[in-house]
Order: sequence, then structure tokens, then C-alpha cells
Amino acid sequence: MEITRLFDILQLYQSTYADKTDVFARNVDAKWRQYSASEYVDLSESFALGLLALGVEKGDKIATITPNRPEWNIIDMGVSMLGAIHVPVYPTLSKADHEFIFDHAEIKFVFVSDKILLNKLKDSIDKSKYVKAIYCINEVENENNWLDIVSLGNQNRNQFLEELKSRKEDVKGSDLASIIYTSGTTGNPKGVMLSHSNLLSN
Repeated sequence: MEITRLFDILQLYQSTYADKTDVFARNVDAKWRQYSASEYVDLSESFALGLLALGVEKGDKIATITPNRPEWNIIDMGVSMLGAIHVPVYPTLSKADHEFIFDHAEIKFVFVSDKILLNKLKDSIDKSKYVKAIYCINEVENENNWLDIVSLGNQNRNQFLEELKSRKEDVKGSDLASIIYTSGTTGNPKGVMLSHSNLLSN
């Protein structure tokens, strides 16, 4: 199987680890939450379908601000299927650096890990002229949750499945997949532009 785009890895995972029940896992409230290979693939696809339902286009920028966790990978794969661009942002950056990145990258949607990060970033996100919505990965009362997009994708699967297939076929290895910003210690953060091929080479 030729792997030229990030999401091609999903087919490899599904065939290689078909019976593995903990391709990903994380500790939630002292209990391990495990994700099988099949669940990883299904959630990534449903998330991509949900983004389509929200009107995400090729080249749109979507930011995640979270410590390492399985949901980050699922979001990353869903974004990559559409030819959109994932912008992972360090949670520890200053308020000024976050505000700069949101506008410099023209971020459309932001995904944050939890209530603490939401409270830290909400004012900066509200100031952005590009951000349409913010979603939490943990459950936070009265706030959008990333699983809302997964549900939206499942509800609209029949409507958008062919479009998702077309979008995936349109993505090339040379297409931009991610912009990773530096810490900004010598001025404003600098965005490093990485293609699918760049990331797969590692």
C-alpha cells in the first residue's frame, strides 16, 4: 500500500492492528479510555464528515491547543482528509503569541483540551476576526464539544460521504498539511509549513 498522505496511515493501522483494542489510550479520571484501530478510523472519518457539514474547505486552518492525547490524532486525521491545514499550538504560549497565531494563520476553528485552557484562551479567541467557533475535548458545561462534530458527521454521512471521497482523492503528498509555530522567543512566532510528504518522511 502506497502511503503519500497522512490519512493513508489509517488503512495501514486498520489492516495491521485489526484486533488491537488499544492503539491509543489515555487516563481519564483514573480510568483508561482505550481506542481500537477501527474506532480510530471511524472517529476520524466521522469528524471529517462533520467538518464538511460545517463548511470547511481545502486550505482552511484548524487549530488544536492541548497536551498530547488520542483525540488530537483523530482531529489531525479528520482535518487532513479534507485538505485542510492543522495548526497545533503550544498551550504554554503567551496571550499575545496566541492572538498573533490566530490572526496570522487565519484560524477558522479552535479545539482546546479542557476548561482551564478554554478560560485562558477565550478572550484571545474572541478577539480574532477569523475564528468561527471553539470546541472543547473534555466535557465543559455549556460549551461546544468535539464530539458534537463527530455526531454531526454521523447524522450527515449519506449526504457528504461522496464529497469526502472526492476531497481525499484531491489531496496530494505535496499539499500543505500543518503549520507549526515556534515559541516566538525572538519576536512573533514563525510558522513552519509542512506538507504531507514532509511529515511522512519522519
